[in-house]
Order: sequence, then structure tokens, then C-alpha cells
Amino acid sequence: MSRDFFRSVCKSVCLGLTYSILSEIFSRLYHKPVAVYLPAVLVPFVPGKLTYYMMGEFVHGDRVAALDRVAEILCVCGMIALAILLTETVIRLWTEFRKKKPPDHCNKQQSGRWDGVNIRNFQKTDHSI
Repeated sequence: MSRDFFRSVCKSVCLGLTYSILSEIFSRLYHKPVAVYLPAVLVPFVPGKLTYYMMGEFVHGDRVAALDRVAEILCVCGMIALAILLTETVIRLWTEFRKKKPPDHCNKQQSGRWDGVNIRNFQKTDHSI
């Protein structure tokens, strides 16, 4: 693998992380879905130049070089998608962690409640026929 390949993959991860974080921030600020901001940001980073060269290599009959370009394109696109997935997962875990309250038994006395049902007033019913 060439040095340029690793450079383009690392660049894709960094740019994907940066722009997906910015998309999350803007979606929270303007109360819009993240899907509004992600396509507009990521379209310039899809490897169009590599796709152009790949098609030229397929047309000229150099299938090995073209398949090498396909592998590079898939790696770059995969790294962008992985960066978006990582950002979405971290943001979702962070918001869930912030919403989570400590259990009742840590700070209060037992109230006799379990899963929204008051245990003290719970009556057994016989459903036999």
C-alpha cells in the first residue's frame, strides 16, 4: 500500500469526524435533523477524482489498476461512514448518560414502587376458569 493511500484514509476519518460533529452541533442549535447538514458537507469529500481515474482505467482495459482504485474508493467512503457512525454513537451515549437519573434506592427510602406499579396496593386476582 502506498503512502498516499494511508494519507487519504486518515484524512477521510479526520474530515468525517470533524464535519459530523459540526453537523450535530448545527442540528442542535437550529433544531433541524442531522440529515439536513450531513449530505451538504460530505458531497465534496466523496472521492470523485478517484472514481474518474477508475473509470478511465476500466475503459483502457487496465482492470488490475481499476480494481485497486475501487478498493481505495471503498476504503475512503467506509472511513467517512465509520466516522459518522462513531460520532452518532458517542453523541447518543452522551445524551443518554446525561438523561439517566440515579436509582431510587440510592437517594431515597423505598417507596414501595416497582416498575410503575404500587406494590403495597397490588391485589392478586384469580383468573382461573
